Amino acid sequence: MGNSSFTRSALDPSSIIEAACKMATSSHEETTMSKSLSSFPLEIFPQQIQNIILTYLRHEGFNSDFLCGSFFTVFAASMGNLYEARFTTTMRVSPIIYVVLIGPPSSGKTPPLREAEKPLQNADRESDIEYHRLMQEYNSQMNMSKNERMVQGLPENPDKPIHKELLVIDSTIEKLFGILSENPHGILMFVNELNKLVSNLNRYGKGSDEAYWIEFFDGNQVKYERKSTSDYINIFRPYVSVVGGTQPGLLIKKCLAVTKSKWLLPAVS
Repeated sequence: MGNSSFTRSALDPSSIIEAACKMATSSHEETTMSKSLSSFPLEIFPQQIQNIILTYLRHEGFNSDFLCGSFFTVFAASMGNLYEARFTTTMRVSPIIYVVLIGPPSSGKTPPLREAEKPLQNADRESDIEYHRLMQEYNSQMNMSKNERMVQGLPENPDKPIHKELLVIDSTIEKLFGILSENPHGILMFVNELNKLVSNLNRYGKGSDEAYWIEFFDGNQVKYERKSTSDYINIFRPYVSVVGGTQPGLLIKKCLAVTKSKWLLPAVS
């Protein structure tokens, strides 16, 4: 049987139990090694999540810190504005987090992040299906006259469906305000190369994007007037967590070169 642990003469209950014990010991040693290789405090997760993470580490070969950081960010975004920590009667903090996965090119930053994001992707896929169904109904009703809608017992002025989403792949500030206005729970924004996001902070020379991101990080009320439609948007409690990757040293250099205030350095460190 080649290199199998079992030979024909060894197929008896005692040898099988002994081999199983060796496999269990090997698995335990591998788990212990995975924990020791990670600088991320794995014990902050519930045991079930620890088991999932360790399974990924054993079978997918993911970087432990990249995977744990990704899970942590997704959990925070899933809570969004539903939960907050109250330190005093006036000081309330939502679990807003900016996470940067730092590593050389092709160091495996994106695969573990994509795996951690899958629950959000699946939820968004279901929301997309429902949104498109409702939009078809809405467009069908809007193609009717008011009298036709009244005869059929439909609203005289139908409300346009709201597009619910949890995960945003890159975005401009203008688009982000539109998304947040329809998703008060909050969103997680994935930016494959965070250098691009930082480069846009002062793209108009007035720091307009940077000012908004400062307020986003603190969860403060923000107001925005869309130039394209003149729509006025007021978001009382914005929730935006951010996750993405970069190469060693690049993000810090970009922050120092682009931003006037140094708020982003402690935010992502």
